[in-house]
Amino acid sequence: MLVADAVGLKIDKIENFRNVVLATEDLQVAAGLIHKGTVGAMNFGTRIISEEKQQITMQYFTRMYPKLAPEWPLGDGYWMLVLEGLPSISVRIDMGIHGEIHTDQACLATAMHAVPYVIDAKPGILTLADVPPIWGGEAFHR
Repeated sequence: MLVADAVGLKIDKIENFRNVVLATEDLQVAAGLIHKGTVGAMNFGTRIISEEKQQITMQYFTRMYPKLAPEWPLGDGYWMLVLEGLPSISVRIDMGIHGEIHTDQACLATAMHAVPYVIDAKPGILTLADVPPIWGGEAFHR
């Protein structure tokens, strides 16, 4: 919704979706045992519909075991953002590209931009629309 607002796109409808793949056998992974018949891979996301067309799609892919969902794009723990228009754009966002745990890196990326503004904010609700654009420069200053 923030991207749609930023580009002035009227939102007619928002569709959320989730697709799962069940484990075909018991899988022992770092997080523990995934039993046969339970969720072992998932992709989910949101579609923004405007003027009766799917204009923005944000989709996340993750697997608990590499052999699950081989028909999905390869990789683990990444986002895809597709913007339909002129020009149409597809972006893949990979987290933890140097071996870090991708979920830890995603949480850090989400929070690091807003922290100084949240600390300085008056009581109440603060959204990303209330703070300057995310340019990522903070990532270079430790």
